Amino acid sequence: MTDSSITSVTPPSLAALLRSTRTRAGLPREQVARAASVSVSYLAQLENGEKSRPSAEMLRALATALGMDATTLCYAFALAGVDDGSGGPVDEADPITADMRATLEHFGPTMAAYMNSATDLLAGNRSYFDALPGLRIDGNLLHWMFTSAAARRAFADWRSEATYIVAMFRSVVAAFPERSERVQQLLDSLADSPDFVDVWNGGHVTYARREPLLGLRRPDTGEIVTVDAQFYRVPHAVADVYVFIGIPVPDEQGRPGHLGDTGQW
Repeated sequence: MTDSSITSVTPPSLAALLRSTRTRAGLPREQVARAASVSVSYLAQLENGEKSRPSAEMLRALATALGMDATTLCYAFALAGVDDGSGGPVDEADPITADMRATLEHFGPTMAAYMNSATDLLAGNRSYFDALPGLRIDGNLLHWMFTSAAARRAFADWRSEATYIVAMFRSVVAAFPERSERVQQLLDSLADSPDFVDVWNGGHVTYARREPLLGLRRPDTGEIVTVDAQFYRVPHAVADVYVFIGIPVPDEQGRPGHLGDTGQW
């Protein structure tokens, strides 16, 4: 799904989502308001950002009137800061424990890393940082993706992965309004990147990777290596923590494609 009314690099908002969804569907404001049993003036206030926290019942009614799919509705709840019954996040200053850091190294040649909703890297193993040169120094996946030449070389299909990362970023930050200052800082730092502005203004939103297989290019040989990429919120985490796992996929001869002569990337 997309939220495509945005014309500048600004954080996602419920107002932009409602406005773009309605205009993309070609629905008059009066028709949507009538179908959702709200006043036209109230809907206008929501779309203009004058109101931003409708009730759960009202948000569901608007979603139905606008024909939102389940992913978009979930995104709308997050943007509105409305409890949809799944519970809310709790933030901590240092969410990565010593045991969590030690677990990363047990993955061995499998890429593994923790990050927060703003894609700030919290911890990662050697395989992760070896596969993505320069990311350890940059410290933020989104920023590195659009500002590092190494990032463009690292992925077999950079554009596709960049679009996915932006779509996931847009989705997950909606649930963490306490990170709004950090999000704006990131957006400002990328405002001069034409590629980022183009992808961001595409308005894509996702909560899951549709294509799990990710092609990465080995920094030393240029060989394309395939990993089964997984990204999800850490179960039972007491903070804003997500984990990335990149499981190597064997080649046609059954050999682990991630391994070189040294057993590392």
